[in-house]
Amino acid sequence: MQEPSQPIDWLNIGQLIVGLMGCVISFILAIALFLLGLAAHVNSTLSQQAIPLFMLAGLMTAVGFLNIPSVVFAIRRLSNRPTLTSHGLSPLKLASLSLIALPFILICGNFISQTPAAWWALPALNVLALLIPIWWIVEFGRHNLPTGSAQRSWGLVSVGLTITPIVTMLVELVVMLGIIVLVFLAMGSSPVWVENFRQLFNQLSQSNFDLNTLDSFLQGLVSNPLVLIILLITVGGIMPLIEELLKPLGLWLIRKQILSPAEGFSAGLICGAGFAFIESATLIAEAGAGDWALTVLMRIGTSLLHITVSGLMGWGLASAWTQKRNGRFFLSLLASVGLHGLWNTLAVVLAVAPSTSGTAPLSNFLQSSMGIEVILMAVIVTALVTVLFLINRRLQKEPLAVTVPFQTLPPSSSLE
Repeated sequence: MQEPSQPIDWLNIGQLIVGLMGCVISFILAIALFLLGLAAHVNSTLSQQAIPLFMLAGLMTAVGFLNIPSVVFAIRRLSNRPTLTSHGLSPLKLASLSLIALPFILICGNFISQTPAAWWALPALNVLALLIPIWWIVEFGRHNLPTGSAQRSWGLVSVGLTITPIVTMLVELVVMLGIIVLVFLAMGSSPVWVENFRQLFNQLSQSNFDLNTLDSFLQGLVSNPLVLIILLITVGGIMPLIEELLKPLGLWLIRKQILSPAEGFSAGLICGAGFAFIESATLIAEAGAGDWALTVLMRIGTSLLHITVSGLMGWGLASAWTQKRNGRFFLSLLASVGLHGLWNTLAVVLAVAPSTSGTAPLSNFLQSSMGIEVILMAVIVTALVTVLFLINRRLQKEPLAVTVPFQTLPPSSSLE
């Protein structure tokens, strides 16, 4: 009698493919960026562009290595080998011990960023300065909560580092292009701005283009009340909504394996961590070595935001999937987008306020309220840590029973 054929293990095959692609593409990009950085480093006219290229190369190298565990776990599962287990200190204790090194990394990195050694030392310090607090935030949020297997966690890391940022970037790019077109169409009805656009296009067509002309044009643009309002709506509402809907992408792939809201919360934290690392490391690389330590500290706050609200989204999604409590999903979406939007709005105000000019009420308000925005961002950071702690305590007390039955996946496909 012929034995029944085993179903194709698509989940683990998909994890293996994503992990391998993440490794190969990341390492290829790292080598290419490193070579471009070397070329810029030896060219006196391009030397200022070398450090951002080296920092991006460091980011891609880290992404490549972080995809390796997912590949290893997927291969072992597909070959029916025993699952790897770890013993010793709890992940939170290990993350807390590593957090002790963060002040020294920031001090050393800030010093090195002002020296000729920045091009080769800062990329590694930049990766460590971001990964250590991100790791600690995740472990702090999911401490003593059900998390599933290590394979599941590393699979979510792989998706969060590779697929999610690309999908999110493409969607946001399309939306931004549409908004820019609408802004230009709206401002094209003003004779003043028609003349400004004409002068800018004339300057762009000349070989001796003056960057001061572009800077003056952009300062005038952000000082326009209509543009400011559209900018705040975009970064404070539209972009947070897109990101919060797309960041849990990895969670959707293991939807049938989530057994409780606590597991959804833990998985959501990991989804946010991968996205936060990519975004923060990229923006810091664009900024270069100037004010490196301050920029890293600000991005740590943003990483805390991304991870926490993604955990909320994971909790909301899992509540809807396992308990049919759809209200929790909409509540988590509202809270996540609201917190994210408030943070983005404050960040934009701090960035734009120095560039606003004139005596318009909106410009005066932005310039006079910068101190308040800094205080509010500090309050949000404190509130996010408190929310992580309180949700963790609450979820530890919740039963793990599933109230909505679902079909269990075959053992070979389970990432438990």
